[in-house]
Amino acid sequence: MRFTTKSPFLSSRTSMLSLALHIVVPLLLIGLVIAFQINQLEEGRALHIERSRMNAQDIGSTLASSIGGSFQNIDLTLLAASDHVRDWYVLKNKKPGEVLASLQELQSRVPSLALLRSTDANGNLVFAVEGDQVEKINVADRNYFQQLKKNPNAGMVISEPVIGRITKKWVLICARRFNLSNGEFGGIVYASVLLDGVADRLAGGKIRLNGDDVILLRDDQQNVVVRFVNGKQDLSIMGQKISSPNLDEFDRSRSELGFYVARSVIDQVQRSYYYQRIAGRPLNLVVGISIKKALIEWQEESRKAWSMAGALISVIIFSAYLVYRSKLRQLHAIEELQNTQIALEKSNLELARLSTTDSLTGLANRRKFDEVSAHEWLRAQRKQEPLTVAMVDVDFFKIYNDLYGHQAGDQCLKLVAKTLSAGLRDGSDFVARYGGEEFIILLPGQHAEGAYDVLDRLRRDIAEMKLAHSGSKFLSVITFSVGFAVMVPQPGKTLIELIEQADQNLYMAKRKGKNQVYGIGEGGQVLSSYVDPLDQTYGV
Repeated sequence: MRFTTKSPFLSSRTSMLSLALHIVVPLLLIGLVIAFQINQLEEGRALHIERSRMNAQDIGSTLASSIGGSFQNIDLTLLAASDHVRDWYVLKNKKPGEVLASLQELQSRVPSLALLRSTDANGNLVFAVEGDQVEKINVADRNYFQQLKKNPNAGMVISEPVIGRITKKWVLICARRFNLSNGEFGGIVYASVLLDGVADRLAGGKIRLNGDDVILLRDDQQNVVVRFVNGKQDLSIMGQKISSPNLDEFDRSRSELGFYVARSVIDQVQRSYYYQRIAGRPLNLVVGISIKKALIEWQEESRKAWSMAGALISVIIFSAYLVYRSKLRQLHAIEELQNTQIALEKSNLELARLSTTDSLTGLANRRKFDEVSAHEWLRAQRKQEPLTVAMVDVDFFKIYNDLYGHQAGDQCLKLVAKTLSAGLRDGSDFVARYGGEEFIILLPGQHAEGAYDVLDRLRRDIAEMKLAHSGSKFLSVITFSVGFAVMVPQPGKTLIELIEQADQNLYMAKRKGKNQVYGIGEGGQVLSSYVDPLDQTYGV
C-alpha cells in the first residue's frame, strides 16, 4: 500500500522552509558582521603588535649602537693606558707618578669606568688610582687575566659579572694585554665598570621605557649583565644565567638579530622582543615591549567597534523578529491541517507495519518474508551469489504447550525470536516467523559451510539459555532443529524449490533426532550437527 502526502502538508513544509530562511538569513548576517569585526580587530591587533616590534627594534638598535660605542671608548682607553704602561716598562722615560696621572686622566674621560689599573706579567697590581700607594692585589687567578696571557690576539676581553675585590659590588672587567719590547707578555691593563646604574651610563641616558617594558643585556655565557624594568635597574638577578627557548635558539645559531613574542621567564609578562648582538663584543641585547601596554589603544578601538557592531546586530535581530512573527502567524493557519495529515500518515504507516509484522514475536511475518525473499532471490541471481534459506522448528513444542500452558509457550517463542535476531548480521540477514513454532531465515551471500556455522551457533545459543522443558529428551531444556539449503539462482530454478529443499532438510533434522542443523554442502556432502540427547553440554 502506497501513501501520498497531500498538498496542505507540502504547503506547510514550504512555509516551514520560508520561516527557517527568515531565521537563517539574519543569523548569517549577524555572523558576517561578527566575522568582519573579528577580522578587522585581529588585523588591528596585529598592527599594534607590529608597531611594538618596530618600537623594540628602534630602541634596541639605538641602545646596541650606543652600548657598542661605549665599549669602543673603553677599548680605546685601555689601548692608550697600555701604551703609557708599556712606555714605562720599555723606555723608562716616565716616572710612576706620571703614569698614574695619565691613567687617572684617561679614566676621567669615560664616566662608566670605576677603576683603571695595570698589572705585571704575574698578575701583581703595579698601578692603581689611589695616590702613589699600590695595593697588594694579584689578579692572576681571574679568567680574563689567563685568557689574555695565553692569547696575544685576544683584543679587549670582557669578563662575566663578578663581585669586585675593592668595591665589593657587581662589576664588569674590561681588560687588554700589553707586550714587552721582545714581544713577550708584560701584563694587562684593566678597567672596572660598576653594574649598578650601568644601563643608563652605557646607553648615554637614552633609555626611554614604559612600565613593564624591559632591557636585558647578557654575555655569551647567558649571564645577566643588566636588567632594566619598571623604570629602574633590577639588581636581584645580577650575574644569574637567564635563558628561554627563543634565546637559546638565537645563541645556538649565533644570530645577529631576531624577533619573537613570549612570556618572560622572570616575571611572566608577555612582551614583543627584539634581540641583537653587540657588534664585536661577547654581549647580546634584548628589548621587550609589553604587549598589554601596546594594546591599550587597540582595546579602546575594540570597545568602540563592538558598540557599533552591537547596535547593527540589534537592528538586524529586531527586524528579523518582526518578519518571523508575521511568518509564524501564517504557519498557525495551516497547523491544524498539517497535524491532521501527520496523524493520518502515522496511522497508515502503522497499519502497513502491522500488516508485515508478527504480533507475538515482533519479527517479520510470512507476508514480509515473501516480499524480502523475492527481492534477495533476484539480487542473488543478478550477482550470481549464493542464497541460503533455513527453516527453524522448536523441538517438542506441542508437549511444552501441554506441560506449561500457552502463555509460557508464547514466552518461549519470543525468546527464540530474540535469540535468532541477536545472532544474525544487521542489514543483510533476515528472520521471520513462518507459522506456529516455525521460523525462516535468509542468509544472503553465505555458502553452505558459512551458513552451517551461523545456524549451529544459533542452535547452541538457545540451548545455553537452559529454558526448562521437562518433556524434552535433551536434558529438559528448549532446543530447536534447523534445515537449510543453499543455491546460486540459475535459469529454470525457483525460490520455491529452495524453500522446499530447506523444509525437506528440516524434516531430516527432526527425523535424525532433533537439536541439530542439517543441510547439504556445495560438494553434496551432508552438513549435520547431531547431538547425543545425553550430552551434558547440549551439543555446545
